[in-house]
Amino acid sequence: MYEFLGRDYINTKLKEKGLHPLQISHRLESENAESPNTKPTIFRTSDSMNYMQSSILGSQTEPIKLNRLQKGKGFCKNDTLANAPMDFSKKNYLPISTLHDMMKRVQFPKAFELKNQFILNDKDQEFLLDIIKIVPRTVGYYQDEYYDD
Repeated sequence: MYEFLGRDYINTKLKEKGLHPLQISHRLESENAESPNTKPTIFRTSDSMNYMQSSILGSQTEPIKLNRLQKGKGFCKNDTLANAPMDFSKKNYLPISTLHDMMKRVQFPKAFELKNQFILNDKDQEFLLDIIKIVPRTVGYYQDEYYDD
């Protein structure tokens, strides 16, 4: 989603839906995770290219304005220990209350004004709700190592 839509679009649309506070500012655990620009996206079938989208240029990340965003005594960066607190001011910020509000919109869309709903047809909503229910053991992970919670 990040590569296809771009973080500026994602942040804008989620805020338009009344979901805040939030800040999606980087990819999780990937090369160039903090780059504001997306990578080109290509959708293919086995024999042809169906869609190609160029890179989307994103805006620079604004630091989150919260207290105590320097955490810990050290962290690893590029396989090296940095002996300093990690700065979370430009990291993703999505409080549990915002995530809860997102889930309510997925599960109970009619409880919200149209402008605050995600526009999903019945088939897409059913698919999303089915995917959310999947637990690790049902897709081949060992339950002893990857608990269902």
